[in-house]
Amino acid sequence: MKGKPKKEIFKVFHYVHKKTYSLDSEEGINRYKIFKQNLKWVENKNNELGKEVYGITQFMDITDEEFRQTYLMNPNTLEKNMKFSQKNNENSEKKEERNTLFESDKDDDMTKQNISQTPASIDWRPIMNPAKDQKSCGSCWAFAAMAAVEGNINIKLKTYLIYQNNTWLIVIQMIVGVMEEILQIHLNG
Repeated sequence: MKGKPKKEIFKVFHYVHKKTYSLDSEEGINRYKIFKQNLKWVENKNNELGKEVYGITQFMDITDEEFRQTYLMNPNTLEKNMKFSQKNNENSEKKEERNTLFESDKDDDMTKQNISQTPASIDWRPIMNPAKDQKSCGSCWAFAAMAAVEGNINIKLKTYLIYQNNTWLIVIQMIVGVMEEILQIHLNG
């Protein structure tokens, strides 16, 4: 990064992060100005720390405010969702049923012997799918849920779940759509 012209760094950044604006457009020029400001911040922070900690990320061409608006949840929305979740838990008729899910079962094969034989750590990375970029979707919970399901399937099958033509994105969109419908029914009903 040091010693390279900022324009060259920006061109590489634009290409690597698949930015859709044209470099010669008004937006491209504005994004370059923001990029230079953020690059200066990175350089200053690294100089303060005396080592390279901060680097160029896909967010280097947006302002702090744009980042907050695009990628962070509005605190009011968060509070509203948390109140809904608390209300839903309090009104649930299945409280007793939920408590029995974790009680001991005679058919359960989890014994002291086989638990003690479990390794201290397991590296699952060789059979896990790569992380997905949610961009500005705002539904990180759906990506996390999908990753958990994928992970369990991969562990069971001892292989990667292979997706054709970004079908994983369609599945995540379906999860979000179903949850939106459920929330609307509960909030309006």
